[in-house]
Amino acid sequence: MSQYPDTVTSSSMHMSSIIIDCILCFPTSVVFSIVLILHTGTYCYKMATFHGEILPVISRAVDEEEEENASKPRDLVLKWSADHDQKALECDNLIIAAGEVAWSFLKIYYDLQNSDKVVEIIENSKEDDCIYEAISKQPNIVSTIYEKFNKQKRNIFVSCKSYIPPEQIWPWTAKFFNMVKPLKDVFVLSSSTIHEYKCEDMNSINTPFVRSLSTTTKPKNHPVFTVLEQPNLMKSIPAAIITHCQFQNIPATAYICYTENNQLDSLSIQAFTELLGTPQFKISVNQESVKQKIFNAVKNSNVGVGLYT
Repeated sequence: MSQYPDTVTSSSMHMSSIIIDCILCFPTSVVFSIVLILHTGTYCYKMATFHGEILPVISRAVDEEEEENASKPRDLVLKWSADHDQKALECDNLIIAAGEVAWSFLKIYYDLQNSDKVVEIIENSKEDDCIYEAISKQPNIVSTIYEKFNKQKRNIFVSCKSYIPPEQIWPWTAKFFNMVKPLKDVFVLSSSTIHEYKCEDMNSINTPFVRSLSTTTKPKNHPVFTVLEQPNLMKSIPAAIITHCQFQNIPATAYICYTENNQLDSLSIQAFTELLGTPQFKISVNQESVKQKIFNAVKNSNVGVGLYT
């Protein structure tokens, strides 16, 4: 095999993508797998180290332009409420809820209504989706921003219930912080299943429970939940927000509630109630009204669960 170089380039070949896999069997049970990849005139081969080994073969069956278009994030547009000026929103505290558990907590305990809505962040459609959206007439609302005044303090609440793909997270973060300007502290509430949590003794863990992760400059008087242990990770929108705040020197803390499963339940919603004892989250609530709202939220969320089990 020494007469074959590792890589041979031929300018006379203009074939886009041809894969030839040749297996030569010798009486000595030595098996060679020669893979010639003719892509823009380039040949290469790989040698199998044992009989039956599967060698990776690169194929360029997909056009590069198609790949770029598929991974290109959609544009995000702002839809402002009619009674609000289209300008940056300054707030004392910024509280962001990522996921159904966190959003249910904020909506129930702070009684957020449509009348408190300021702006929606909407995903702009692709041309291929025009027919579908013309039928459904339902734009994909990525996030909704609400405002509440509490003792002359302006608090901004953000709902991120929809799934945000990885390629959309940083465009979302950039657009969001161009529009919202926190003057003091930033808090992010989210949830995840216990299956994504790692520790030495999982049998000693009772769900739900909350872990926290803060920037170097921590918010004042923030609740002392157990710090998220290594090697656990925070991901998606919470990770992007904490990273942004760290670089911009904005005090921020993220709280993640680990639950038994993805279904909404009352214990998971109430896991964040320790936050209500801090100045940033403090609010007076009617306990009977809250209990009924939690019951209704769980009931409506689990409608249809178990139909096919």
